[in-house]
Amino acid sequence: MRKSLSLFAIFILTFLGLVIPFITLT
Repeated sequence: MRKSLSLFAIFILTFLGLVIPFITLT
């Protein structure tokens, strides 16, 4: 359970890292 939680956190961080620059450019 703890492992899946860390994977979920990494997914969110990667998603934000990809989305935020896109929003800033638009």
